[in-house]
Amino acid sequence: MALCQEFWIHELVERNIRYLESAIVDAQRQGQIDDGNPRLLATRVYSTTLGFSLHAKIRNDLRLLRDLKPAVMAIVRARGVAA
Repeated sequence: MALCQEFWIHELVERNIRYLESAIVDAQRQGQIDDGNPRLLATRVYSTTLGFSLHAKIRNDLRLLRDLKPAVMAIVRARGVAA
């Protein structure tokens, strides 16, 4: 893979993780989720989402995404959110 492509992929992943990190910080400030390392939580959410999406794509079965929301809510330890 060309170095330029590797850089582009890395930047895309980082941009997505920064977006999630920002949303997690906002939710923590509002008391919607427990405190924790926002960068670590964002990375875990991103990785989990990517894994669920890849699994559903490989199996060609969107029903596999049903458990995505409860998994993400467990990772961020959401308060009072119905899964």
